[in-house]
Amino acid sequence: DVADAMFEADLVIQNSDSEGYGLTLIEGMLNGAPWASTPVALAHDIRDKGIIFNNDVELREVIESFKIITPEHREVNMEYATREFDISEARHELIRIIDT
Repeated sequence: DVADAMFEADLVIQNSDSEGYGLTLIEGMLNGAPWASTPVALAHDIRDKGIIFNNDVELREVIESFKIITPEHREVNMEYATREFDISEARHELIRIIDT
């Protein structure tokens, strides 16, 4: 199950040239996982909650230097994502856009 895998993950990586929104980052945060992403979509707005990398060399440095996440950090990520991102609202907005 994807949610279980994200909860067990030490780090969620979004290595994209472009993203429509960046839901993967929110899903990871809702499961308490920290994230690293290329500077696309949502990553810009929540850059203080994760790590932005620009190329493969920087990504390698992030992975090599990353320390195992603490339960306290997971809790902070989950609380932030729950407070800031109402997934049901995003779902309704997506359905509205698709239907138009």
